[in-house]
Amino acid sequence: MPRSLPLPLTLAPAPPPHLPLPLPLPPPLTLPLPLTRWETELSERDPMQAQMAEGKREMGAYLQARRHLRPFFKQLKTRSMPYDVLSTMVEITRHMQQREYVRANDAYIKCSIGNMPWPMGITGTGVHERQGRQHLRESKIAHVMNDETQRKYLTSIKRLMTFSQHALPADPSKCVL
Repeated sequence: MPRSLPLPLTLAPAPPPHLPLPLPLPPPLTLPLPLTRWETELSERDPMQAQMAEGKREMGAYLQARRHLRPFFKQLKTRSMPYDVLSTMVEITRHMQQREYVRANDAYIKCSIGNMPWPMGITGTGVHERQGRQHLRESKIAHVMNDETQRKYLTSIKRLMTFSQHALPADPSKCVL
């Protein structure tokens, strides 16, 4: 009788039922490509144009975006990025790859300000509160712009989206004005 090899008895642990399954990370060269293209475009400018106020402002925006994206790439590398931000970044990069800039912008807005109700006008004017006013309290605001680091790299992602739209144009119906 032929001898059979033992079957492995260890299985990968299943994630807890209350946590969503992790999304695959975006391809590692997806976001650095527009950043590299932006740097190349700035370095190929005429020196006279680079010395003008607009040229210096563009270079400053690029350097600031690159500096603010460092924590983003570090969180990707260490896999410590919050799941909601990671899923939105995957969605934004997919839309940018497909040159669907309107959808990428919608995903950015959804990530940055969310769907929370915003107070309109004065919130505490009388003795009695209006119905539904308890939903507008400041403690319930849960969008990611409250974290300074996330705010900075989300703003840099928006700058990359704007640059990509100008560098890689799509149909006018797919572009943000």
